[in-house]
Amino acid sequence: MQAKIIAALAGLAIAVPALAGAAPDASQTPQAAPPAAGKPAAAAPQPPAPPTEAELKCQAEAVAAVDKQRKVGKFRMDADMITDAGPVKLQEEYLLPDRFRQSVTLATDPKPVETVIIESKGWRNTGEGWEPLAPDEVKQLIESRLNTAANSEPETFGRWDCLGKQTVEGREVTAYEGKEEKPKDVSPGGPTMPENEAKRIMYVSADGLPERGVLARKDKLDKPIFKEVYTYPADIKIEAPAEVK
Repeated sequence: MQAKIIAALAGLAIAVPALAGAAPDASQTPQAAPPAAGKPAAAAPQPPAPPTEAELKCQAEAVAAVDKQRKVGKFRMDADMITDAGPVKLQEEYLLPDRFRQSVTLATDPKPVETVIIESKGWRNTGEGWEPLAPDEVKQLIESRLNTAANSEPETFGRWDCLGKQTVEGREVTAYEGKEEKPKDVSPGGPTMPENEAKRIMYVSADGLPERGVLARKDKLDKPIFKEVYTYPADIKIEAPAEVK
């Protein structure tokens, strides 16, 4: 069963939707086929329309919320997610820029897999004591989790649209939807990109900090693939394990 959790861990960098959206991957942009001899060249893909003033204002609000979380630098994320290994409970604690703790528990096995990263070192406990992580795995976790959480470059925030005030579990929050930006190919018979069936929603509390987020199919927001809740305890401490094999 622990092997299944390790397999789930390997996919977290992809499965867990960071609040900041990744920039579009140019390698995934559809390319029109070369024109046949004697035929005019097909029209080039058209870039997305520039955002309106209202969209820019909304984008600035969402970016400010994510940036505020990063500046706080100390937070906890509790999440429920669906993986190939089954339902998983995930908890991550951050002390930015270089301390991270993660606990992953399968619904069918109450014994968690725990991971700690401190600067360039890492350790994992699969239920039989703490062991050092291999350097390449430490590097992967730093890049996919710590660096993503600590990065404040504007281009990493992605694009967000305003959904307005909503009430979630009795609390009033402001909702934002993460948007994908893809070039549109207007050439006759040109390739098309399928629309993403999932929606990424971020909910921001009255104090301007991200409170929760979901990744769900558009018609099943009440049954998300991934649900995360953020808290900001002042007493988070992340230390190296006292005993290591």
